[in-house]
Amino acid sequence: MKKQFLLLVSCLMFAFNAMAVGVSEVSGKFKGTLTIEDLDQQGEVLIIPGVESNTISLVLPDFEFNSLPLGNIVVLNVPMANDGKISLDKYPVYIKVLETRAFVNINTGSKLTADKVLLSLTINVPVLNQDMSVSFVGNRLSGNYQMPNAGFETGWKSVGKGTEPEGWHGFNSGTGTLISAAQNADQLQESSDVRPGSKGTKSALIQSKKLFNVRANGPLTNGQMNAASITAGEASKNYAFSDPDNAGFNTPFKAQPDSFVFWAKYVPGGGTVTDPSNTARMHAVITTNARYQDPETADYSKVKVAEAESDFQATSSKGWQRISVPFVYSTKVSTDDAAYIMITFTTNKTAGGGKSDDTPDKLYLDDIELVYNASLKSFTLENEAIVFSNGKATTDKEFSDENYELNAIVEGRTAKAFVGFDSKNHRILIYVVSDNFVANSSDYKVYEVEMAQTTTGFQTIEAESIKTKKVMLNGQVYISRGGQFFNLLGQPVKL
Repeated sequence: MKKQFLLLVSCLMFAFNAMAVGVSEVSGKFKGTLTIEDLDQQGEVLIIPGVESNTISLVLPDFEFNSLPLGNIVVLNVPMANDGKISLDKYPVYIKVLETRAFVNINTGSKLTADKVLLSLTINVPVLNQDMSVSFVGNRLSGNYQMPNAGFETGWKSVGKGTEPEGWHGFNSGTGTLISAAQNADQLQESSDVRPGSKGTKSALIQSKKLFNVRANGPLTNGQMNAASITAGEASKNYAFSDPDNAGFNTPFKAQPDSFVFWAKYVPGGGTVTDPSNTARMHAVITTNARYQDPETADYSKVKVAEAESDFQATSSKGWQRISVPFVYSTKVSTDDAAYIMITFTTNKTAGGGKSDDTPDKLYLDDIELVYNASLKSFTLENEAIVFSNGKATTDKEFSDENYELNAIVEGRTAKAFVGFDSKNHRILIYVVSDNFVANSSDYKVYEVEMAQTTTGFQTIEAESIKTKKVMLNGQVYISRGGQFFNLLGQPVKL
């Protein structure tokens, strides 16, 4: 009764949203209440665009039934109407841990919107002689997987004696005993000089400035600047910092990007572009829920979850360049403790550095991106290495109801592979997605393995269920196949 009431309420909630939706709009990761045989728990569902037009692929990751881990349930190419309704009758899926097939029915009432998923499923596993009733009501997951205002397009406003873009700061919003003297209109400016191919119209320009007859580097950070010494290199008094209690000058962040990418146009004020003194700097640090400052004046090894740093010079033409820097993750701090990210750019890697005291160093910055790798490094099928070309491959191995020995190795810290079996087209589809799929539902890859077709094919599950028997001994269920016995995890046992 509880499950039916939940389904009824959810259907009523969907009734208020009758707008047409497309596959790209409903794609993403959703979290909510997963009900399996009237047992409620928190669960996730992934909706990924299918490889056929107007279809979605549905993934129930790490699915469990009665504490039995069945792995990923992957239902491919489910037709979706433009009102978000989906249904599918007796779609065969492969459950590797049981070495067998199961069938999924997507029942009437299942529907997708851009923000919510309502599913009613029946999963039939013949070898278990069991129909599993499954429902899911969930909302789209969100998260800050990218830096806010990463292209410096919005929120430029007057601060102190100059301007700053939303979420980014220089001396004008800084603190410290000398901050009033450090504030000026030149060190951080809005610019219309954007990187090649940019969809935006603005970039950020930082430049060095003479202060108390001392050269002060131009900074840009999502933290806050502190200025308290006329000696440029006095790191204990002149620095950028992020503090959990410093509202407006920190960025909550819990993700695990593989690399940090940004566009830079560096124009040194004097000397040559290859002069070692003409080197700008970027430093990104993912931290725990703790204070952090750059440059460091203490041991922050217990604070830093991951770090990316680049000292870079100008191009020969002093033009735009794309710079990619990998994050190096700590072996001392768990990624579970990640809480904030702080990024600092400066016109010179050395405080007070540069070749000219009169002409400022200029650094234009545009389109910051946190990159989450998600690709298939290797895939083996029955110990055969499958070689892909443009995401597709063929094999002479037959598509049948027999158990497949397969192994998908992915590249990317958070990347996961979800393998589905397409009986209609005798092929295997491998979806590879990362955490960034939450924030950018177009960020995934799909690989296709076309197998040789057989006369029996995928639909011989009924025949297989006849030759596969379930037995119970001493209250324990076993599977009997070909004279051998297996537990429900597919492991051979002796009785």
